[in-house]
Amino acid sequence: MFCSLMISVNAIAQKITVNYCGVVFKCKLKDNAFTVTSFDVKADKVIIPSQVEYKGKKWPVKSVDTFINGNNYLATALIIEEGIERIEKGAFLEFRKLNYVKFPNSIKHVAKNAFRNNPMMKFEVSNSVKEVVFNDKNFIGTIVEPNSNIFLADIKATENQINENKNEPTDNVINNNTSKEKQVQRNTNTVIPRQPNAVHDINEKTTNITVDNNIPMASARNEHTYCVIIANENYQEAPTVEYALNDGQIFREYCRLTLGIPEKQIRMFLDAGYTDILKAIRFLENVDKFDNEAKIIFYYSGHGVPNETDRTAFLLPVDGTAKEMQTCVSLKSIYDRLSKIKSKNTMVFIDACFSGTSRGSNEGILAARSIVRVKEDTASGNMVIMTAASSDETAYAYKDAKHGLFTYHLLKESKGKIKLGDLFKGIKAGVAKKSVLENDKLQTPSVIYSPALANKWEGINF
Repeated sequence: MFCSLMISVNAIAQKITVNYCGVVFKCKLKDNAFTVTSFDVKADKVIIPSQVEYKGKKWPVKSVDTFINGNNYLATALIIEEGIERIEKGAFLEFRKLNYVKFPNSIKHVAKNAFRNNPMMKFEVSNSVKEVVFNDKNFIGTIVEPNSNIFLADIKATENQINENKNEPTDNVINNNTSKEKQVQRNTNTVIPRQPNAVHDINEKTTNITVDNNIPMASARNEHTYCVIIANENYQEAPTVEYALNDGQIFREYCRLTLGIPEKQIRMFLDAGYTDILKAIRFLENVDKFDNEAKIIFYYSGHGVPNETDRTAFLLPVDGTAKEMQTCVSLKSIYDRLSKIKSKNTMVFIDACFSGTSRGSNEGILAARSIVRVKEDTASGNMVIMTAASSDETAYAYKDAKHGLFTYHLLKESKGKIKLGDLFKGIKAGVAKKSVLENDKLQTPSVIYSPALANKWEGINF
């Protein structure tokens, strides 16, 4: 379907702004088609257009890529118009209120982590494209049949109005645009009903042990804390790290809601490559240049690997390989760089092991599948480091909670103003007990702190 549009053009950058049915979109031109790159963060019910007009010509919109770190979109429902083929990685990751999406039959690719993990989400999709869209259990939510009862009456009315107006002259559509915008605004309080008789529930059975819901709320904003989150799950040349993406996403929610850290001070890197990890460190290194009261949090969930030659520890980027250590990032180099930041304190959480084994499987990361006991790193500056396991242990997944075992207890113990000493005691006791009960193997979290904090790290507030 096509609706004439109000457009302002930046001809040099080949970027346009589109007002489509009361919602302002930004798009960019590439390979003779447009990509939606963002839209009004306050819009509630949204129809993403499959055509735009540019320089007097109708152009197709083939993909959506709306992720902008720090923006909290308020949309609760999306219709993706027929003709759009791709939803890119992280496109709707910032849509915390989103609980309904209608896919077109034209869709060919939906990237992993395109949507937030939300058990309440309803995806309307035809059987002909279901397997294309929902490959590899990419989504947590419920699939419903096309034209099911979940389909919102107000969105349906908006669709019908587009059909009625698609052949009208451009001037008439522009004149009527304000009234259409008011109509959309009148419907912003509509609630999407839950469908207990959904055709196909792709979410695993819920449990009462989740830390993903009822997240504690901070009483005040934490204006001087800056956080980097790296969550690596899908590797090119290593086994998958079960639930690492969920680890990162939910840890971010705890930072935002429980610790009160402003969203723009939290940087998240999902399935981070080598340069992404370096970029994350650079962000933190710049903090003390403008905030002399800064506190730093560095969180990592993913593979760690040992250097078998000198038994040093490395983080494995998703584009790296344990066979070539130059493609990995030295953990010591990260600690050294973080220690030079003039922060009040720097907290590091590493949900990875460095023994050469893989979370959630019997696969080894190293060719020999051997257990390597890495050298213990040291901390300097104002740094406290908590790691998921001792140097020769495996960091396990907690399948029922859909998290790494270490991250689950980190989140469980994070109730707002808790001292680091109490936090670590709770994590260590919880991980050790659950690991023996679930895996019949030991997993012992460890803590390292700099000499400057030897007598006071336990009293620092998380």
